[in-house]
Amino acid sequence: MTYVCQMSYSGAWADVLVRSNGGGTAVYGVHKKQMCGVLFYFLSK
Repeated sequence: MTYVCQMSYSGAWADVLVRSNGGGTAVYGVHKKQMCGVLFYFLSK
């Protein structure tokens, strides 16, 4: 999962997260680099 985060900070990795985990639009709203680790922790739960 972490490789998606390191791929880009622009929002490309957020796209992958939405498709892989079905996180919904919430992922799109927080595709900032500082939220990266939080997103992966939240989505992995």
